[in-house]
Amino acid sequence: MHKVIYLIVACGVLLSGCNSLEKELKKQQDEVMVVHDEAMAQMDALHNFEVSYRTKVEELKKDSLVSAQVFDLKQNMVYDLVKAQDAMMDWMHEYNPSEAAKENPGAKDYLKSEMRKITAVHKQMFDALEAAKQNDVH
Repeated sequence: MHKVIYLIVACGVLLSGCNSLEKELKKQQDEVMVVHDEAMAQMDALHNFEVSYRTKVEELKKDSLVSAQVFDLKQNMVYDLVKAQDAMMDWMHEYNPSEAAKENPGAKDYLKSEMRKITAVHKQMFDALEAAKQNDVH
């Protein structure tokens, strides 16, 4: 009889531990996706600035009076905007939600790593967007 009670208690502890891990992983995954979603919402703005800066670069190529410094600034803005968009696309391509499954012993570490990566992408995107606004082509 004691063995049966012990077995039931042990199963309960194991199941609650699994449930706790599952909740923790879900919370971590949700936090990663919040950062992703916030950054992803800026993709259209980044693209619109990229198009504007590309147009300005093409116009500047035809202007013999423009300084190299102004041209380089606009050209570098295009580069930074493209790199920021590419960073998001690369992260999304490489992100693997199945790595965050409770069956994976490295799930917590994977999500910590992904949070660092998407936070860096977020910063890169917002930095490029802020620089584009400050140096607006109009």
